[in-house]
Amino acid sequence: MCKYNLAQAITRQNFYPDLAKTDSLPLATLIICGAASGSFASFILTPVELIKCKMQVQSVSTVPAGLRTGSLALIRDVYGAHGLRGFWNGQTGTFLRETGGSASWFGAYEYVSAALRRRKNTDTLSPTDMMLSGAAGEIIS
Repeated sequence: MCKYNLAQAITRQNFYPDLAKTDSLPLATLIICGAASGSFASFILTPVELIKCKMQVQSVSTVPAGLRTGSLALIRDVYGAHGLRGFWNGQTGTFLRETGGSASWFGAYEYVSAALRRRKNTDTLSPTDMMLSGAAGEIIS
């Protein structure tokens, strides 16, 4: 959520400087902020996903159990074969998945949250309402 809040703060400061801090950004802008947070996250997730996928391939391939390597050995192998850049093999796919997924998740979350606040005529949501909004985001994305 930190990346999402950062994207909102940057957007608010640069595109909505006159908007009160208590006022919500437009839904389309919140969706863009969600996409931005996903794109930021993709640069952190890609190396993790790369090693995870390499470990999964080992577990279902014909590599004998005794010859399978752990995550540290795979990290060493990737670095040895491709250097630091090698950890971002697959960045495009992760970028597209995280950008689109975060846009849809945060868009649905914000839409349902706003609908619940309007319905209950309140500025704050109960924990149950926040869980419902989060669940709606998960269903959509």
